[in-house]
Amino acid sequence: MAKPSPVAGPGLLTATAASPRQRPASVHTVLSAARAQTLADSRITQQHLQSEPASLWLAPRGIVVRAHNALARQSLALPDYRGPLIMLLGGLLAALLATPGPWPSLLTLASLVLAYGVYRLARALAERGRFAWGAAVIIAFALIAVPLAFGPDPVIHRKVTPLNAWAYDLGAHLPAIVLPAPNPNAIAGLLAIALSLASAMALYRHGWRRWLAAGAAVLAGASLIITASRTGWLAGAAALCVVAASGHGRRWALLALGIAGPAIAVLMFVAPTLRSPADLAIRNSLWEATINLLSRHPVTGLGISRLRAAGIIAQSAYGRAALITPHNALLQLWADGGVLGVAGLAWLLARMGKTVLALSSERHPAIAWAAAGVNGALIAFAVQGLCETNTMFVWQSGAVFHEMLSPLPLALLGFLAGLQRWRIRLAEEEKQRSLRERRSAYRSASKTKQAELARVAIVARSESRGLHS
Repeated sequence: MAKPSPVAGPGLLTATAASPRQRPASVHTVLSAARAQTLADSRITQQHLQSEPASLWLAPRGIVVRAHNALARQSLALPDYRGPLIMLLGGLLAALLATPGPWPSLLTLASLVLAYGVYRLARALAERGRFAWGAAVIIAFALIAVPLAFGPDPVIHRKVTPLNAWAYDLGAHLPAIVLPAPNPNAIAGLLAIALSLASAMALYRHGWRRWLAAGAAVLAGASLIITASRTGWLAGAAALCVVAASGHGRRWALLALGIAGPAIAVLMFVAPTLRSPADLAIRNSLWEATINLLSRHPVTGLGISRLRAAGIIAQSAYGRAALITPHNALLQLWADGGVLGVAGLAWLLARMGKTVLALSSERHPAIAWAAAGVNGALIAFAVQGLCETNTMFVWQSGAVFHEMLSPLPLALLGFLAGLQRWRIRLAEEEKQRSLRERRSAYRSASKTKQAELARVAIVARSESRGLHS
C-alpha cells in the first residue's frame, strides 16, 4: 500500500493514494477543499482586518475587551466640578436671601467673578501643558508679598521674635507702598503653597529650571521661617511630606517629616513667645463665639460679610478680640453659605479625591511632578485653614472694612482639573498613535497572508497537475 501523501498548505485535507481509481476523486476532493479553505481564510482575514470593531462585537472576547475599555474611560473621565461649585454658589445666595442683614459690597461680589476667571485660566494653562507658568506666577507673587508684611506699615499684631526682628528693622527703611499690609499668617500660607510647587519643580525638572526652582524653594522656606507663623510652618512641613511621598516613596516622606519636626521644635525654642498659648486661646474664643452665633441660623448661615457686621467681641483669658473672621475656613464657609455650602464643599472634596487618585498613577514625568506640587499645595491650604480664614481677604482702610474672596483655592482647583484634562489628552493621543500602528500592522499582515494564500494555491495546482499526469 502506498504511503499517504500530504498536500502542502495549512488547513487542507490529506490525500490517500489507496488505488489508481480513487486518485482522481481524491485529487478532486483535495482541490475543492483547498479552494474552499483558501476562500474562507481570505474572507475571514479580510473581514477581520477591515472591520476590527465588527469582529469584536461577534467574538465572545469582544465583551471582555469592551468592558475593559469602559473601565478605562471611567478612569479617564473629565473632571466635572460644575455641580459642587453651583451648590457652593447656591449656598452663598440662599444665605443672603434667607437671613436679614447688609448685602456684600460690589468688590466682594466682583471677587466671585474674578475667582471663577482665575479657575478657568489655571485650568486652561494646565490643560495645555503650561502648568509651570501658573506655578511660577504663584511663587513670584508669594515672594514679592513678603516685604509687605515687614514694611514700614506692618499690621498692628505683628509677631516680633529673634527670628524676624532684623526683617522688621530692614523693612522700616523700605518705601511706603499704597497697599494694605498683609498679615504674616496669610503670607505664611501663601509661602507654604509656593514651597510645595517650587519643591516639586526642583525634584522633577531638569537643567537650569531645576536650579531656578530650587532657589525659589529655598527663598520660600526661609521667608516662611521669618513669618513666625506656627500654622504656616505646619502647612509647609505637610506640603513637603506630600511632595516627597509622591516623588520618592515612603522613605523620603519619613525623612522629610523627621527633618521638619525637629526643625519646628528648634524654632519654637529659639523664640519663647511662640510657645505662648495666647493665640490659640484667642482663636478658641473666636470659634466658640462663631458657633454660638451660627446656632441661631444653623441651616442657612448668615451670608457673606455678615459675620463681622454682627459686632461680636470674643473674650478669652488673654484679652478680647473682635469677631471679624472666625480664623477657620470651615466655620467661615458655614457662616457664608450655610449647610448647603458645606455640602457643596463635601461634594467638591469627593470629586477632587477621584482626580487625585487618577493622577497619582500617572507615569508621565511632567504630569507627575505637577500633580505632586498641587497635592502638596492643597494639603498646605487645608492645614492652614484649620487656624486661619484663608478663603477671604479682609483689610481695613480707615473705618471701612473690605472683603474679597481669595482666588487661590480656585486656582489650585483649576490646576487639578487641567492636569486631569492634560492626562486625558495625552492618553487619547497615545491611543490614536497605537491605533495607527495597529492598522499599519494589519495591512502588513494582510499582504503577508495574501502572499501565503497565493503560494498555497500555486502548490495545490502543481500537486493537481502532478497527480493527473
